[in-house]
Amino acid sequence: MKKFVFRNRFFLIPQALFIVISLVFISLFPKVEIHLFLNQLHAPVFDHFFRLVTYLGNGLFYLAVFLFLMQRKFKFFIVFITAILLSNLLVFVFKQALLPDMYRPSKYFELYETHQLHFVQGVKLHSIRSFPSGHTTTAFTVFLMLATLTKNNATKFSFFIIAWLTGYSRIYLSQHFLIDVVAGSVVGSGSIILSFKLYKYYKMPWMRKSLTRLYRKARKKRIPAREIPAGISLQEATLQKRDLP
Repeated sequence: MKKFVFRNRFFLIPQALFIVISLVFISLFPKVEIHLFLNQLHAPVFDHFFRLVTYLGNGLFYLAVFLFLMQRKFKFFIVFITAILLSNLLVFVFKQALLPDMYRPSKYFELYETHQLHFVQGVKLHSIRSFPSGHTTTAFTVFLMLATLTKNNATKFSFFIIAWLTGYSRIYLSQHFLIDVVAGSVVGSGSIILSFKLYKYYKMPWMRKSLTRLYRKARKKRIPAREIPAGISLQEATLQKRDLP
C-alpha cells in the first residue's frame, strides 16, 4: 500500500492538503458562513463552466471508464467495480439511513437564513440528503482510478484537479456544503485504495489480461457446431481438442 500511495502521490498529497485545509476552516467557521462566502465568488463564465463540470460526477460517467478498462488489465476492472460498490454502499447508508433529512444549502438558507444565495439558472436544486456528496464521490473514484493507470505525474495531478473542480462545482451550484464535498472525496478515494488492498489477497493470473483479450481467447477455443461429430457434446469436443498434440 505504501507503493500505491507513493506512485499516486501527485493525486493523493494534493487531496490530503485539500482535506486538511477544509477541515481547518470547518472547525473555525460554521458551514453556513463558509458556504455564503464561497457562494459570493461567482461570475457568468463560472456559472456556465461549473454547470458543465458537475456532469463529470454523474454516475453515467462510470460507463465510459468501464469501456476504457476493458482494454486494460482485468484487475483494474475488478478493482473499479469493487470501489464503485463500496462507495455507493457508503453513500446510500448515509443518505438513506443515517442522515436522510440533512438539508442541502438551498433548503437550509430558505428555512433558516435571510441571505439570498446565488443560483445558476437551469440547475435543478435538491433539498435533502446532503451528506456526503455523491457527485464528488463518483469523481474521486473515477479520477483516482485513472490516475493509477498512468505513470505521468503531471497527468495524475491533472486528474486530481478535475476531481476537485467537480467537487467544488457542487458547492458553487449550492447543491452541497463544503463538509459534504470533503466527505465525498474521502469515500471515493478510500474506496479505490481499499479495493486495491483487497485485490492483493484475491489476485489470479488471468486478471493480468484485458477483458477483450480474454474474450478473443475464449472465441478461439470454441469449435464451430458443424465440426462437432454426431453424438458428442460441445464440452466433450472442446476437451478432445485440448488433448490433441
